[in-house]
This record gives sequence, structure tokens and C-alpha cells, in this order.
Amino acid sequence: TTFTVTAGSTVVLSWTITNLGCTTSDNIVLINYEQPTATSAGSAQSHCSDSLFTLAGSTPMTGATGYWYVRSGTATVTTPTSATSTVIVPAGQTALLSWVITNGVCADSASVTLINYMQPVTANAGPDSIMQCANSTFTMQATTPAIGTGTWSTFTGSTATITTGMFNDPAATVTLAAGDTATLIWTVTNGTCSSTDYVKLINYATPSTADAGPDSVKQCATPSFTMAATTPTIGTGKWSIKSGTATIGTADSNNVNAVITVATGSTATLYWTVTNGTCSSKDSIVLVNYAMPTTADAGPDSIVQCNNASFTMQATAAAPATAVGTWSTFTGSTATITTGMFNNPAATVTLAAGDTATLIWTVTNGVCASTDYVFLKNYQAPATAQAGPDSIRQCANDTFTMSATAASVGVGTWTVSKAAATITSPNSPTTTITVPVGDSVMAYWTVVNGTCSTIDSVKLVNYVKPADADAGPDQHQCNTATFTMAANAPSVSTASGTWSKPAGSTATIASVNSPTT
Repeated sequence: TTFTVTAGSTVVLSWTITNLGCTTSDNIVLINYEQPTATSAGSAQSHCSDSLFTLAGSTPMTGATGYWYVRSGTATVTTPTSATSTVIVPAGQTALLSWVITNGVCADSASVTLINYMQPVTANAGPDSIMQCANSTFTMQATTPAIGTGTWSTFTGSTATITTGMFNDPAATVTLAAGDTATLIWTVTNGTCSSTDYVKLINYATPSTADAGPDSVKQCATPSFTMAATTPTIGTGKWSIKSGTATIGTADSNNVNAVITVATGSTATLYWTVTNGTCSSKDSIVLVNYAMPTTADAGPDSIVQCNNASFTMQATAAAPATAVGTWSTFTGSTATITTGMFNNPAATVTLAAGDTATLIWTVTNGVCASTDYVFLKNYQAPATAQAGPDSIRQCANDTFTMSATAASVGVGTWTVSKAAATITSPNSPTTTITVPVGDSVMAYWTVVNGTCSTIDSVKLVNYVKPADADAGPDQHQCNTATFTMAANAPSVSTASGTWSKPAGSTATIASVNSPTT
């Protein structure tokens, strides 16, 4: 037969067999267990590198018991019969647990998934900042995560645009307008685990074109240079030294009108650099502070020559080594400096006879200069001096009248060899010269034109008149051919007596100058 036992009830039945007065019986227990319902294992749980989970199973009804079973994965249940037992799930593991409630032969179960995500590697967005100059395309440099997924997002900077489809690309390209700044986040996630890193993007605008002023400034023995750079509208300008030695005042490094010191004799090249972040524009300027050269020395103040067109200059060589000496004509258009010798202290200059010129010797060292002048004169050769006859001899007449040829070029002048002679008009070709009786002098007619001269001479002799000649008495002899003369000897030492005979005479004179021959 069948019996109905209410769920949750227990009935004891006896089975009795009777045979007349004999009976035997046996009992049977009928238990209709109540079916467990509304069993819950709790919500799924996800941890980030935290292995300890606390379960939240439903409490079993009275008389029922619960038990946790690990269906899959790796997990260790601390108290399997406790609905709120703790469970250990290693990092990187997922476990499926079932909470089974049994009531007699009735059972019900529910499952829950526990995930313990492994902590991803620390997010590395690359350099802390990426700075570019007027280049709107940025290429990211994040590290590809070994665990998890990386994702780019914008933290600040609304104009930054991550290229579509590259949000998870470590090398994503990002567009950022010139002059803008943005901060991006590289987030590496693994389930509930995440790590973030930031990168700042700056796209600097192109600065103003640097203008340092003139390409060069040259001064003479003046160390202070005042700059004249253009003030930038975008960016900041700064002076720096490219080469050479110079001093920039500490407060002047960003001043367009900075004062730069360059020692005399030195050269320096400076940069005016306009910078806007990583953008820069550069211009250079050369500063030259020339040393004052030595004082120009053209040699003698004047060089005078006679009918010699070639003049050799005698200037002092230019110093220091960087200085240059140069000849030029100041006056005198006919003066010609030999080609290739303009810088030669000993240059040759051609100047026609009869001409004059003034030359300048200019010593320059950059913009420094010193000058000196030299006067050149090439005298024309005078006419050849003609003093007249080679000699004039007079007897006891002390006045000699000269007969020189007048000079057509130059000035003629008479001079004499002895002070005893007196010249009446030294520059007259026909002057008279007084010579004492018994004396003789050399008279010189010199024609001079500047340094040119020509000379001729004439001998002037004023003889002393001797005593009258006396040949002695007339002589008569008989048949004796030899006659001894008895003339008087000359009374003047410079005089001489001379015997002579008429033409056709057969007489023979033994000593023609002996008074007693």
C-alpha cells in the first residue's frame, strides 16, 4: 500500500502479521525530508592579488547541512561546512565553488566564481614628458604590459586626440595642436587590477626668427659692444658665446641690447638664440675689437731725386701681424705705385722728371687706421754748365770778366777755389771776378735744379808783370864761334826767359832759357 507522509515529517509504521493468537510485527520509519530551497553561494568575487576570499553562502534550514565543494580551479576552503568560510585562491587563479545544502536525501546547490587577478606590471607610459616643436603628431612610447591590457586616455588637454583604433597600442599616435599641452594616462588593467602612469605632451609653437642684428660689429680698441637684437614676440632670447673670448653681463644674457665685452685684439662670435620650449631659432654676430696698429711711419718726410723717376719707399712695416700698410696717392696724378706693391713698405713709385707728389702710408688693422705722408720730388736735370773757356790768363790785371752760358733750367752760381778771389755777382754768367796779381784760382760755374747739378770750371791766372828784358851788351868776336850770353835773369820766380833767333839764322842756342847760355 502507499502512505502519504507530509514533507518534513517522520512516521513510524508497524507491519504486524497475526495467525490466530500468534502475532509478529516489525517497524519501519518513513521520513519525508523537506527539500532545501533558495540555496545561494553568494555573488561572484574578483580580487586583485588578494588570495583571501570570504564566502557568502545561504544558511541551511534546520536539520540541513551545507558543504563547499571546489568544482574547478585551485582553491582551499578553510571551513567547508561554514556558509561564510574563507577561501584561499592563489593570484592568477579562478575557482568555481559549489555550496551544496543536504537535508537527508534532499540536496540543493549553487555555485560562485572566485577570481584572484594577478597584479599587472607597473604601468610605464614612457618618458615623463614628450616635448616637440611645431609637430602635432606624437608617438607614444609606453611599455607593452606582460600581464593585462594597456589603454590610453586623456587626463588633461581637451585638444589631444588619440588615433582611432590605437587606444591599446603602446606606440599610439596622438595629435596635439601647436602651442597646446596635454597629459595622457597609460592604464594597464588585469581584471580588477590596474596600474597607471602619466606622460605630459607639449607641442611648442615655433618661436620668432632670431635676429642678432648686423652680421658683424667692428670696433677699434673699444671693448664694450652694445647689441641690437630684435625682441622676440614668441619665446625668450638669450646671448651665448659660440667662439672666442667675450664677457656677457649676468643681467644682460636675455637683453636684446646687452653690453658685451671683447678684449682689444680679440674676436668673438655670439649666438642670439630665441627658445620656446624645445623650439629654437638662432642667429650669430661676429664682434671684432681691433687693436690700434703702430703709428704709421712713411719714412723720411720727403724724398728728392734728380732726374730719376723710380722712387723706393722707406716706410716701417705695419704691426701687429693683422695690420696692413697701404700706399696711396694724396697729390700728384702722375705718380704711379708699382702694381702688386701697394702693401709693400719698400714699394717703388714712378714719378716723371719735374713732377712732385705726396703719398700716404696708411696702416690699418680692421677699422683702426694711422696715416703718414711722404713728399716726392723728381727734379728735372739742369742744362749742362758751360763756364766759358777753360782758362783766362791776364797780366797784372786783377779783373776777370766771365763768359758762362746762362742756365735754361736751374740756377747758375759762381764759386772760387780761393778766398782771395772776389766774385761780384755770383749768379751772373758774366760776372767779374777779382784775382790778385800773381795769383791763380779755379772758378766754378755750377747750375743747380733741386738736387740736380752740373758744373764746369775755368782757370783764372793773373800774372805778375816781370822786369824789362835785358839781353846784355852786343858782342863781337874774331873767328870764335861760341858766344856766352849775359842777359838779366827774370825778376819773378814764375817768369822765364827764352832765347830765340831770327828765321834763317844758322846760330845754335845751347840752352834757350838760360840767361848765360
